[in-house]
Amino acid sequence: EYDLGSEKIQADIKNGKFWLRMLKYARGDKGEENYLMAISTKPAGRSKAHKLKGLVPGHAYALLDCQTVKDKKGHERQLLQLRNPWGKFEWNGRWSDKSSEWTDAIKKQLNWSDKDDGLFWMELSDVMQYFGSMSICRLMERWPGRQWEVQFKAFELHNKKSHKSKTGESSDEEDGELDPKLYEGIRFRPKKIFHLDVKKGAGSVNIIASLHQEDPRIEESSPLTDVAVYIAEVRYEDTDGDGEVEIVGLDTLVLGGPKVNREVFCKEITLREGRSYYVIPVSWGTRVSKAVMEKKTFAFGLRWSEKGKLRLVTQKCYNSTLLLLQQMKVDRAMDKGTPTVLAKQTKDRGPISAYVLKEGNMMMCVLENKTKEGFSVKPNLSFKTRNCVSGRQDGKFTVNDRLVKYGERELVMEVLQKDEGAWSAGFG
Repeated sequence: EYDLGSEKIQADIKNGKFWLRMLKYARGDKGEENYLMAISTKPAGRSKAHKLKGLVPGHAYALLDCQTVKDKKGHERQLLQLRNPWGKFEWNGRWSDKSSEWTDAIKKQLNWSDKDDGLFWMELSDVMQYFGSMSICRLMERWPGRQWEVQFKAFELHNKKSHKSKTGESSDEEDGELDPKLYEGIRFRPKKIFHLDVKKGAGSVNIIASLHQEDPRIEESSPLTDVAVYIAEVRYEDTDGDGEVEIVGLDTLVLGGPKVNREVFCKEITLREGRSYYVIPVSWGTRVSKAVMEKKTFAFGLRWSEKGKLRLVTQKCYNSTLLLLQQMKVDRAMDKGTPTVLAKQTKDRGPISAYVLKEGNMMMCVLENKTKEGFSVKPNLSFKTRNCVSGRQDGKFTVNDRLVKYGERELVMEVLQKDEGAWSAGFG
């Protein structure tokens, strides 16, 4: 799903990437027509302007085709063919059925007809002015693999109390206390994660993963909360030199979300043969109570391209897995984030650095402390805290300081804003 008003889409329109994607979706991969597209007008706040142009505000249209044509002066025009599902009430602006822009050559090229059938053409610039969102659905019937879906109560409130075994020792394999290195961000832990193994000698396999929640318009359903899906490659090492390998880390391949939406999708990725992967559903439980979150039903979907190449196992999410997930977020922020020096190196102490990574309407911040002492920070946000989630257990930022110990790298802030757009976050 695309927010046509987002900064990324606007940038892609200027550099031409958006139109190339649209041509791909309209014509399909490798000449196959395997995408369904829909586009929706902006909501009723601009109803008068829409109706004057023959458009219905807050209404979905089928997007059928995309074509590049040359107008009367030889200039290229990017045209989209839309259809009102009502079968009538059409666009009456530029490139509408009776518009003067049409030439005999373009009419022939686009199979033009002047009928009140709900079918019409619009230029891309007009589409961007009157439409707010677009949905792309890929038809997967041509994949010879299979589809796997499961519904489950996905998340439970994390138990902060220590779990003691019969020997009196704490265990992180059940509901034990989180390691101090794992910041307070695990408000709801996923009950299950999905372990994928690509068989050796089988070659690579492509997958698409998704996480869904019930539509709030359904009677007795709960409000939407934020959802995300991480797909990560499992890193193994023989740490003891005894020939036995163990999991030492996760490397992010793709992130779907996070967003407050009915579903999130991970883009199609290729898994390599002989490798292992985790698919981890994630949610902060924003906008809903603890009681609602623990009863809320989610659905996880996975589709892969080749038969007989993939082994899938559903397993419990232990604290050790949460530690790996948290470290993966730290590595991701430090690798892809923007570094900022908060305190320069002096003779007596090392530097303090922040790494800020913004992806869509989410921001992660990692602080690296190379001083000889710990230091405290306070969040400083440019938007209302009720629209974000964070490491605090109530899902909101507070004025409480956050201590980062000497030599540590910590994910101290993770923010999910309600809407995309210009915003900032820092430290006071």
